[in-house]
Amino acid sequence: MPRHFMTIDAARKNLTAIENSAVDDLLAGRLDRRDFLRHGSVLGLSLPFLGSLVAAAGLGTQKARAEGKPGGTVRAGVATPGGAID
Repeated sequence: MPRHFMTIDAARKNLTAIENSAVDDLLAGRLDRRDFLRHGSVLGLSLPFLGSLVAAAGLGTQKARAEGKPGGTVRAGVATPGGAID
């Protein structure tokens, strides 16, 4: 179930019937996050707007957590030119 009903309801006031249908499908679980973003972009909705609806529905991406180890090695890929630069 969505976590922020007020956010979703406020956003739905300005949507057309087709756009609201896509939101209904997302909330009912018939569309996953990826399909909802694809359908919304085809309908002409902005990506930040779609992202806020997905986040309000509780389907946002998880934040990555990386933990370093004491004494570990950091490796970075750096592109260097193969010849002289003018």
